[in-house]
Amino acid sequence: MVFRCGIGCSTRSALKVTIFTILFLALRCENDADINPDDVLCDIDLLNLTKYEDVMNAQDLEDAEEALCMFIAEEAEEVVGQFKELGQAASTLLETMLNETATRFARATSKSKLAAGILFLRVAESLFGGSDFKCYETVDCFKKGDDMTLPTGFPSSPESVGTKFRLYSRQHIDQAVEISEFSLRETLEKEFGTEKSLVFIVHGFGQGEHSTMPIEMKNAFLKKIDCNFVIVLWTEGAKKPLYNIAAANTALVGRQIALLLRKLTGEFPDTVSSSEVHLIGFSLGAHAAGFCGRYFTLLTNKTIGRITGLDPANALFTYSGVHLRASDADFVDVIHTNRGKAYSGKMGIDKPCGHVDFYPNGGSRQPGCSWFSIGCSHRRSAEYFVESLTNQNCKFVSYSCTNGLQDRVDKCIRNQSDHSVMGYYSKDALGRGAQMLPNKK
Repeated sequence: MVFRCGIGCSTRSALKVTIFTILFLALRCENDADINPDDVLCDIDLLNLTKYEDVMNAQDLEDAEEALCMFIAEEAEEVVGQFKELGQAASTLLETMLNETATRFARATSKSKLAAGILFLRVAESLFGGSDFKCYETVDCFKKGDDMTLPTGFPSSPESVGTKFRLYSRQHIDQAVEISEFSLRETLEKEFGTEKSLVFIVHGFGQGEHSTMPIEMKNAFLKKIDCNFVIVLWTEGAKKPLYNIAAANTALVGRQIALLLRKLTGEFPDTVSSSEVHLIGFSLGAHAAGFCGRYFTLLTNKTIGRITGLDPANALFTYSGVHLRASDADFVDVIHTNRGKAYSGKMGIDKPCGHVDFYPNGGSRQPGCSWFSIGCSHRRSAEYFVESLTNQNCKFVSYSCTNGLQDRVDKCIRNQSDHSVMGYYSKDALGRGAQMLPNKK
């Protein structure tokens, strides 16, 4: 909830209250009755993270920064949306007020709060746009209002995002072959001349070249399955701190994957089938996979076999209408491990998105994740999926609740006839819809 003045309050005063609410998270926590006292962002000073260095490791600090970026982007979208409705005069007023606020913080507050104010300003400015479409030579046009573009903004250029496709197989498990839509047929034929399933992994916000998750996923797949495995790197397009830019770039990345798939299925119809394609996306990468599925269907009138969403990102997507959804592939499975609101330190989308949605431990906070480890539960979605491949002795058996989706596993009344298995083998299980499972690991 953003604090607002009552009826009759001036626009300028309302905006001032809103901005100060954003920059002082403590004010939000003290006055908002809807906030859970356990919400992480209420108890941790994300604007002055260095004071936690003794109890938070480097990963914890990085996760906290990511949570703040997501929170600011979501708040900026709400404020800008309100002022867009008032026309150009309000747009000018917003810019003036934000600049005044940043100047005031430069004089009167800490550098960390000034940084948050400036970040909000940059996000807000980028959310204002005049054109209804944006075109790039290699990927065609993005249009406002369709389901191929995030409503809050257009993606950056393909050159600035710098998407790379690195192909691995059992023949070169540790040595990647870089491919693209423009690769020569001779190069691709060496890799795709034999019929195999094709798997893609798409990383999330702030990840990229040096992230371990895509490598761990690749190793797990190639140890278990003889497939072609592609790591999609969009490091420059996903970098911090402008989360709203990274979120918009998922539409571009998804489109680039779809164009590569069209080339592969077109040139190698006997060995590369869309029904044998499996896209896996973590956080923002899950929505990139959704955009890919939609655009591939538009291009070819065919659907991708499977998309797995690993705790799809919440900020800017929950109410966007363009988040990952069941219609994006023949089978869409989603693992929710950190669902909730961005302002509460949660990074994953709350609502069901697929044919089957798994909520281990209620889908919010996972066992073994400390209070300070904001991103621990978020990353656990990928860890669960990897374990479903590597540990055959432990199945993640799930069940639906006859009393509907619950925040806590112990409140679920089990439906004994509707079981599933979370992870790689979920497609073969019968259970669909929202699925709960306890996990004490």
